Amino acid sequence: MADIWVHLALTATSDESSSKATLFINGMEDKSQRVDGLPPPGTERPIILGADNNTGIAAPNIDWHDGYLDEVRIETVARSSEWVRAG
Repeated sequence: MADIWVHLALTATSDESSSKATLFINGMEDKSQRVDGLPPPGTERPIILGADNNTGIAAPNIDWHDGYLDEVRIETVARSSEWVRAG
């Protein structure tokens, strides 16, 4: 299988009552939805990159990504779709 590079960006906003996540694939918005489980601003919780842990149970019950993460950037602002497309 040939190497295929894909740019993924996920923005998430959270307040005391609701959380929303938006996924961008190659600069285009793919999905936006309300999500449960995002911590409110100011709380500290570990971040798992390259895995899907919807079970809420610690490893090894995590569905690991089979590939490489080339670059990761974590910021404290949810970027707009225009910013992601320009990036």
